[in-house]
Amino acid sequence: MKEKYYLTTGQFANLVGVPKDTLFYYDKIGIFSPEMKKENGYRYYSFYQSEVFEAIRLLKTLGISLSEVKNYMKHKSPENLVVLLETEKKVLKKKISELQSMEELLNKRISSTTEAIEKDLNQVGIEYMTTTFLFATKAGSVVDDDILLESIQSHFKSLRSIKKQTVFSQSIGWTLHSEKIMKKNYEIYDSIYTTMSDEKYSNFIKEAGNYIVLYHNNVQADLSVSYQKILTYIEENQIEIEGYFFEETLLDDLSVNGYEEFVVKISVRIKNK
Repeated sequence: MKEKYYLTTGQFANLVGVPKDTLFYYDKIGIFSPEMKKENGYRYYSFYQSEVFEAIRLLKTLGISLSEVKNYMKHKSPENLVVLLETEKKVLKKKISELQSMEELLNKRISSTTEAIEKDLNQVGIEYMTTTFLFATKAGSVVDDDILLESIQSHFKSLRSIKKQTVFSQSIGWTLHSEKIMKKNYEIYDSIYTTMSDEKYSNFIKEAGNYIVLYHNNVQADLSVSYQKILTYIEENQIEIEGYFFEETLLDDLSVNGYEEFVVKISVRIKNK
């Protein structure tokens, strides 16, 4: 190729959109060098080298280190490129899955926060709720701080064991069997749970149906007052309930200041007739 078809370092840097220092550095570490170096020190790149540079940039974007790129460039071949890209494709798929899980988590947080804002607090009502997949572990007394802490630690340890990384940003919930509530036993919980986006990680299902719901404001206030409101509503309206009461925190210290502003959604399924 004639010299007039070559680009200076500045021209080539402008073509590919990087500082000249990047080209100098890549040449220094042996990743990407000018096609021609003259005795006077001038360096010239071929226009066609831009395709090679873009390929290197793609590899970096995929998270491949410069040392790995250098190693590949020393042993480059069509076969090695396929192996390298197939490996990175698997990594990329995992990242995409993690990002999708994070997006779903954000959507759930937006939904629950909006729900808490729009609902009337401390009032009993009926709502239809869709099927929710949960991961639940054994709980205990919320009065005993040691037992409470142990329950939470055990729950998160179990979550780690199923390697579901994105769940740790979600609020936890608690269940109490309806028979305990009817006997006014509000202190010994049955389980602690986290909502799961993927059914395969679930070990407990909150069935779809009509639920009696109360949005309890101020977790420092006695929850038994809210439970009594629900029991009174059940009795006055001659409603049969089944299964567990669910306590789900909608507003916590991520969005409000102080426990008095927390909002907990209490729900229990109405028995189908």
